Amino acid sequence: MDGLNLKEIEFYGVETTNVETYAYLCKINGSLVFYNPKGFFYFDALENSFIKAKYPAEIFKGINNINYIHQDDNVFWYATPNLFGYLIRSGN
Repeated sequence: MDGLNLKEIEFYGVETTNVETYAYLCKINGSLVFYNPKGFFYFDALENSFIKAKYPAEIFKGINNINYIHQDDNVFWYATPNLFGYLIRSGN
């Protein structure tokens, strides 16, 4: 066994209007977040669909073209094609 036995593969993006055919991935507060120019999304496994992620959208409000996010406790590091920075979360 090589550990790569897959039961099913499903592709998203082409027929999913919320998501581009590509997405970046990160974890925010332990939840997997997909993001691209159309916004931030969580995947709802029960509905087999992507739903808007309000909290990450508020954190990065006004910052466009993000292609990297890393959370280190209350510090959110991010990068765009033109800059690199961080945000510090204070409270909720």
